[in-house]
Amino acid sequence: LIFNNYNEQNLFIYIGLCAFSSLLITKDEFIHTEKCEARENWLHALLFVIHPVAFLSAGVLWYQSYNIQFFYIQAALVFLFMIYQIIYWNLYDKNRS
Repeated sequence: LIFNNYNEQNLFIYIGLCAFSSLLITKDEFIHTEKCEARENWLHALLFVIHPVAFLSAGVLWYQSYNIQFFYIQAALVFLFMIYQIIYWNLYDKNRS
């Protein structure tokens, strides 16, 4: 959404990527049901509901040519969260084991 203007072709690509992402996030649920507590599974269910809503909201803002700065801020926050996850799961969690 940051790098492409809204048009019909980009919309179809975006919808396809959203559908793929919505399916991809469910890939580990078989493991989670065995390894996680019920409240964590409930949290995952909430995230699965929020995921397409977030995509729809971003798509509407993109369509309306909303302030593009919002997308830059969102991308930066997602990137920082990714860095946190990499550090946590590769350094901190290994030290706990």
